[in-house]
Amino acid sequence: MDNHSFLTLQNQLKKEFYEKIANKEWLPGQRIPSEKELCEEYGVSRITVREALRELVEANYIVRKQGKGTFVAAPTVEYTLSSVFSLSKELEARGLESKFTILNYQEIEPTEFYKNTFKISSDETIICLTRVRTINGEAYAYEESVVPRRYLEGAIREDINQFGLYPTMKKCSGFFPEYANEAVEAVICPNEVAQAMGIQAKSAVFRIDRYTFAKEKCVEHCKSFVYGQRYNSHHIIRQR
Repeated sequence: MDNHSFLTLQNQLKKEFYEKIANKEWLPGQRIPSEKELCEEYGVSRITVREALRELVEANYIVRKQGKGTFVAAPTVEYTLSSVFSLSKELEARGLESKFTILNYQEIEPTEFYKNTFKISSDETIICLTRVRTINGEAYAYEESVVPRRYLEGAIREDINQFGLYPTMKKCSGFFPEYANEAVEAVICPNEVAQAMGIQAKSAVFRIDRYTFAKEKCVEHCKSFVYGQRYNSHHIIRQR
């Protein structure tokens, strides 16, 4: 650090960390070096490092996970979906191939949570769909989607496998997603998810909790784990 700068060491360090985030040297969801490692790298005291990190935590640039470390923060996102947006076409234009594999497809009775979420009765059922998405053969997302059967009436697993979830929903019920609310959080990937995606255990991933709406009705709840090192998270968040 520059001892002759008009900035305090703490502010110099905070500026250095911020620039690493802004320049994507530290990516969203990535675990940053420990306080001890940062002390050694920059030749400053632990108090200086801790205070610089504290200010970035308060500014929501980084988040601390008890017993896990400190990670670059991902924001909570709310936005409007474009009905004509297609990740597959975007990727094809860039010479990339996007596919998904269905790991599980089952029809079950709804829990109280889903009866309230979808405003459905006890005698209705829900479809639980688990998929892994790949780009050029590399897994980047693990998804667990739940949809009321009423929006997929007459559809079978092969329909979704061939056409995708949303086109199948539109064909069966006329409902097509219009907007979604998403909460995005940087987490350590669960072991079973890491295994399904073929990534290293305890990798940093985005967990995305998504509620999708059409005609003012919630038509899907999806929990996703996205491996940001394999694809830019801005595009992942918008894709279906």
